[in-house]
Amino acid sequence: MSCASGLGGEHMANGIEVAKAFVTIVPSMEGSQSTITQELTGITTPAAEEAGEAGGSSFASKMAVGITAAAATITAAVTAATAAAVTLGKEFIETATDVAAYGDEVDKTSQKLGISAQAYQEWDYVMQLAGTDMSSMTTGFKTLTNHIADATSGSEDAIAMFESIGISLTDLQNMSTEDIFAATVSGLQNLEEGADRSALAVDLFGKSGQNMAALFNMTNEQTAEAIALANEYGMVMSDDAVQASADYTDALTTLEKTFTGLKNNLMSQFLPSLTTVMDGLSAIFAGDETGITAIKSGIEELVGNISAISPQLFELASAIVTSLLAGFGPMLPSVVESIFSFINEALITLTGLLPQLMPVITTGLQSVLSILLDSTPLIISSLLTLITDLVTWLASGDNITRFVNGLIELVGEIASQLSVVLPVILPALVQIITELASALTNADNIGILVAAVLEVAAAIFVALVECVPVLIDFVIDTFTNLANIVANGLSFIMPYI
Repeated sequence: MSCASGLGGEHMANGIEVAKAFVTIVPSMEGSQSTITQELTGITTPAAEEAGEAGGSSFASKMAVGITAAAATITAAVTAATAAAVTLGKEFIETATDVAAYGDEVDKTSQKLGISAQAYQEWDYVMQLAGTDMSSMTTGFKTLTNHIADATSGSEDAIAMFESIGISLTDLQNMSTEDIFAATVSGLQNLEEGADRSALAVDLFGKSGQNMAALFNMTNEQTAEAIALANEYGMVMSDDAVQASADYTDALTTLEKTFTGLKNNLMSQFLPSLTTVMDGLSAIFAGDETGITAIKSGIEELVGNISAISPQLFELASAIVTSLLAGFGPMLPSVVESIFSFINEALITLTGLLPQLMPVITTGLQSVLSILLDSTPLIISSLLTLITDLVTWLASGDNITRFVNGLIELVGEIASQLSVVLPVILPALVQIITELASALTNADNIGILVAAVLEVAAAIFVALVECVPVLIDFVIDTFTNLANIVANGLSFIMPYI
């Protein structure tokens, strides 16, 4: 069975529903991208300015700059993600529409020719190898079916024509149109190339017979191999897939016509008021002051019409959004499960490579530790400055209250999502931990891991010994700063005691 023919009607139908949803979603995403960017900038810019004014310290200034930078980063991320989603959605819709258009063409043209969708696709591939295609065979098939009808009605010339390629009257009476077509092609292929075969091909297929010369130069075996190849390589859509494509195209046509009808019906309600406004404008241009009254009346009527249809539009929009959420909601567990399954497989593969990776990891850790040791004075100095500025900022105004309230809201939001996330994450984590434990306790890996741990521990011990003077300075500086902060706080509080 080919890949394409394995598509069930149910899966194709689900794909059609998703495609319909994308048709609705993607245009709105393009508009929402700029809206999100504008809203985000409008929120974060005042926040940055407020932080800079309220802080009055180097930390507050950094906070202002940080908020602005974060806003720019988030905006860029939202823009990139939305653009990617829009592009993906468009490509999905275009692909679905292209597939549906092909399947619909197969469905409609095969019915015109009187053959099955499968036979149409098989012969279309064969004929394309011969420089033509089935879509151009409408007239040729009509000529062939006319000869079949003549032969079954007793026409001696038509009977003789088919008998010359090995097809008897009994065959014509008992075979389907597509079987007769296959037998006719096979019979012409068995004839010697020349003027007689060309003339007979034109007699059977009309002018289309001239375009099929390369097909008749193929052997029966080559034709059978091409048909088998078309099925093996998934070039042939199943009957269910073809029918689903036709249904999708019909549904899309219905949707377009329905939207056009809705647009016409809605706009027709505005035409009288718009006509009144235009008549009023014409009257004003002609010097008639009564046009002002007409314009006012037309605008009032227009506003009334908009107010009247607004509930219907909101109800329609609500129904569309509800349907989309109901359609995509059941898909989320499967998507999450697929993601964690992929992560699990990746971890299993990674643990299998640990013996080869451990020497590289050990060397990398040593390099990282060396860099960290060299950067320790700078890191500690920066941390001290950051902590000092943070404490100063929190002590200013109502910043501490705002910070605590924001922290409480964040924790509450995270807690509210745990009931949804944990049932999915925990089973996956258990499986990942089990696989890691199994790999790490493998006899082949234990020796490597022990050696790596000892080597890292020795490096850390040496680094700590070398850092003792730095740590002493750090402790002294920390206590000094804390003492200064406490002293400043007491000096601030004492007047109020």
